[in-house]
Amino acid sequence: MCSSDLCNQALAQARKVLGEDPGHVGALVTAGTALIGMARPEGARRYLDEATRIDAERGDLHLALGTLYRSEGDRHLALRHLESACRLAPKAWEPHLYLGRVLSERAQELPGSQRLIERSQYHLVQALKLGPTPDLAAPLHRDLGLSCLATGRYKEAEKFFLRLREHERLDRKSTRLNSSHRRHLV
Repeated sequence: MCSSDLCNQALAQARKVLGEDPGHVGALVTAGTALIGMARPEGARRYLDEATRIDAERGDLHLALGTLYRSEGDRHLALRHLESACRLAPKAWEPHLYLGRVLSERAQELPGSQRLIERSQYHLVQALKLGPTPDLAAPLHRDLGLSCLATGRYKEAEKFFLRLREHERLDRKSTRLNSSHRRHLV
């Protein structure tokens, strides 16, 4: 989910573009994604269906569809679309992150699903290599650490948890610096 303001701004911008060009696939995907973030799947589906009708071979479209189906609890369709997103946009970190998380969720549902956990790890590592936004790096290290624990890779898990602790130290240090900086500005 995105913040209410961010989703509203994205939706407003997409609607503005669509007012000038109703077939603009990027704007259709943006509008659909914003509505998913606002927990309005019916509206999202309308935009994404129209985008699919115009150009079904876009990674961002399949990422949005995977996110939509995941939000509705349909992991089968989410997996299908997220795999397509990874195939269509192999250099984008977002499809790998979401695919890794959905595979992990699916593995938790099926006991003894070592292969799903390993596939999840692969995509989470790909996301990490491709450079997620800084706010997602720490949760990604946590996800990878937990995944390594589930597969008995304790040394690798420890490495990810140590990186996670380093993120926490940097966040605390940044918070202290920011508050100190604000005091000096007042």
